[in-house]
Amino acid sequence: MDRIIADRYQIIKPLGKKPGRKTYLAKELKTSKLVVIKLLIFDEDLDWQDFKLFEREANTLKNLSHPSIPSYLDSFELELPEGKSFAIVQSYIDALSLEEYVTEKRTFSEIETIELARSLLEILVYLHSRQPPVIHRDIKPSNILLKPRPGYGMGRVYLVDFGSVQTIAATTGGTITIVGTYGYMPPEQFGGKAFVNSDLYSLGATLIYLMAGKHPADLPQEKLRIKFESILENEISPSFRSWLKRMTEPSLEKRFKSASEARDSLDRVLEISELTSDRSVKKSVSISRDERAIDILISGRENNGKQILDLGYFWFFSASLAGVCFLSSASLGTGAVIAGIIWILIASLSLGYVFKLLYLSSVRVKIKIDRDYFRVTKKLFGLTFYRRRLFTNAISKLVMTKAEPKNLESQFSKKVLKMPKTRAKEMLKIWVGKYTFELNTKMYLRDNIKPKNILFSNLDRSELNWLTYELSDWLDLPITRK
Repeated sequence: MDRIIADRYQIIKPLGKKPGRKTYLAKELKTSKLVVIKLLIFDEDLDWQDFKLFEREANTLKNLSHPSIPSYLDSFELELPEGKSFAIVQSYIDALSLEEYVTEKRTFSEIETIELARSLLEILVYLHSRQPPVIHRDIKPSNILLKPRPGYGMGRVYLVDFGSVQTIAATTGGTITIVGTYGYMPPEQFGGKAFVNSDLYSLGATLIYLMAGKHPADLPQEKLRIKFESILENEISPSFRSWLKRMTEPSLEKRFKSASEARDSLDRVLEISELTSDRSVKKSVSISRDERAIDILISGRENNGKQILDLGYFWFFSASLAGVCFLSSASLGTGAVIAGIIWILIASLSLGYVFKLLYLSSVRVKIKIDRDYFRVTKKLFGLTFYRRRLFTNAISKLVMTKAEPKNLESQFSKKVLKMPKTRAKEMLKIWVGKYTFELNTKMYLRDNIKPKNILFSNLDRSELNWLTYELSDWLDLPITRK
């Protein structure tokens, strides 16, 4: 095809066609660069709303500058045999769409899907942070391009086709316009409304399509929720499943509030992805679950053994040195006595910490939740010393919080006790009626190990995240982060 338009662009081939619209691959004659030309034809069937959307697309692209979004190059009016037309010229991206990959029977693993999701969320963070925020409104597999990168990773991901774009400023007043694609549209878009987290629903539905190989509209639904869990039961980890459920929440209030919040949550899924895919590396936590109940068994035996040994050596050295100081105090004077007292204090503190670690190494915590009861049992050296049973329907919240260590304690742990670098303690609080039960990632010297509310301390961060996502998924309860 050698047709030339606007004396600048030579048409190479058509890329798509819709009523009143045509898209071409073309070459700019002056630079020989490939471009994409989108044409809107002014014929008798043209809806004025179509022109407004087309004009909005051009104005939006003019103000965007992102490596994963096509660049605006030009726009103009022209006369064609079909009639008067308006053209938008943008950069060409030589890549297949995700729709084409799936059509060619390409399958995407969980890790690949997570990598795609994170790249797309970065694009949405950019769009939604514009002033006013830019909402794409038509995220779907055919509007996402993937250009493989030789050597490693999934490659570069692109978001294209801003023909349905809307800014928050454009949502006030005027005619309600329903745009989007059935199956990928959140419920609110059927009412002509769109918010920044509307794009998150569409992205979540797209990711489900990639893994399931089925259009979201062809999957079972319950109360407007896409029921993808049974289809992907063996291909998806509980943490990613819980994340996808939050992305595709029909309720705006229960969905992630922003792309940055969804991205940060996905980063936590990535942190435990290796752990959730290989059960053999879990040190302290084992989980079994079915539709009727979830059983969690926690034992810190492997986590604390090396710390006990290191602190045991330190305590022995401290006590021995203190003894030498006292034995020689008569001849060395009061300075040795003071030194001995200091070493005894340090040794006592160390010994107390060893006792706590011994406790954590021997205690076993069992949490069993079925449709009726929430049960907690704690055993030490095989003997039950704590038991609690509450109603499952009293579980109201799963709250993840952080507690920063005190500077003095952090320096003492690092320099004197030779402990690993202290980081903020992460805690999961399970709210059951008026009770709260706590699991956390770090035991500090000041921590109380009484059984009234602390179920277990010193979990690995990845173990705590995995356990939290399992509980959230089984209880169908969102995770609140503070």
